[in-house]
Formats: sequence, C-alpha cells, structure tokens
Amino acid sequence: MPPADYVPKGWTPPENSKAPVSNFTSGQMLKTYQFYIMWFMYLLGCVAGLMVISLAVNIGTDFVGLGPALAANAVIAIAIFNAAGRVAWGTLSDMLGRINALVVMYILTASTMFYMGTMTLGYLGFMIAVSLAGFCFGGFLALFPSLTADYYGIRNMGGNYGLVYQAYGLAAIVGPRIATSMEFASAFMIAGILSVAAAVMAFLLKPPVLAEEAGTTRIGEGSPNLRKFPLTPSRFKSIDPS
Repeated sequence: MPPADYVPKGWTPPENSKAPVSNFTSGQMLKTYQFYIMWFMYLLGCVAGLMVISLAVNIGTDFVGLGPALAANAVIAIAIFNAAGRVAWGTLSDMLGRINALVVMYILTASTMFYMGTMTLGYLGFMIAVSLAGFCFGGFLALFPSLTADYYGIRNMGGNYGLVYQAYGLAAIVGPRIATSMEFASAFMIAGILSVAAAVMAFLLKPPVLAEEAGTTRIGEGSPNLRKFPLTPSRFKSIDPS
C-alpha cells in the first residue's frame, strides 16, 4: 500500500482542484463559529416542518375546517413529499451547492408559512402547503449531514453530526409548542420569520479552517485576509539591542 501522501513522480495537481477538507474533532468543531450558525439554521428550518408534521390533522380540522378523514390525508402527503425531498434536494445541492440549495429551501418554507398564515385555505391549498412543508423538511434532513461532512470532514462524522443533530431534537419541542400556545395563523407567521432569518444566516457561512495544522497558526479564520505564520525558530530570535 502506498503512503497516504503518495503522489506519482512528476505529477502536479490541477490548479482548480479543491483542497482536501480537514478532519475536525468534535472539540475543534465546537470552537468554530460556523458550527453555531449551522446549528441555529438547522433548528429554525426544522421548526416549521415539525410544527406542520406534528399537528397536520389538527391544522386541517381546527384551522382549515376539514373533516377528520380529509385532514388525515395530509399525513400521507407529508410522508411522500418528505421522502421525495430528501432525494430531490440532495441531488440539487450537488449541482447548485449546499448553501444555494439551503437558501432556496428556506425561502420556499417561509413562503409556505406566510401563505398558510395569511390566506384562507381550502382542501387543495392545505394539501399543497403541507406537501411543500414536508418536501423542504426532508431536504433539511438530507443536506445538513452533507454540509457537516463538507465543513468538518468524514473521519469524525458520527460525533460531529450528532452534535449538529441536537438542533433537530430541540426543534421537535419548539415547533409544536409554538403552534399550541397561540393561534395557528400567528404560529405560521413566526415560523416564516424564523425561516427568513435562517436564509440570511446561510450567507454568513464559510468553510472553517482548522486552527492548528502542520506547525502553522492561522490568523483571521474565515476572512479574506487569512494569513499563515510558521512557527519557526527565526520567529523567536531575540532582538540585538545594539
């Protein structure tokens, strides 16, 4: 087996090739600001989806005015579009980029929530809205594991994504709690605003840089003025007072 850093003699990598992703430990990941932006983005995106999924039948009967049998069809629609969203958004993110795909998902989620909160819904409008909510929710569950691997590497993926996934667990409490503590229309508006906030946060994300690697200290992580300062003995030579 060749060593990990082996390259054929005389071979030079293409100029447009991507630099390998550093493999962050969970502790190193927690020291980057990108983790906290991702975490809150995940939380805010899942609030809308879990709000609709957990209370779909209640929304149909109490808010839209449907009978229980018709309202229950929302559960089937959400399940189908949730599964489809995981495949569709995952594929689109490979073509568009993770952040671009996430921004589109957040905008679509926000539009759906604002529509549900401001319009008079009938059966068709209700089914379209919950289907879109499920479709985007499935996309969040597909893209955030990929984004975690893109930013922090795959060596410690299990532990790293386990920490990111805690945002989903909190959203499962926050989303339904918001919906049951006020009128559905108000809850949908709040979920829409949270989705808009997450879309804005997405523009703050940049790939993190491992703070310590190869005997180098990096200053200005994530900024365009990133500089390297080698830790060489010459850096520590005393100044001749003469």
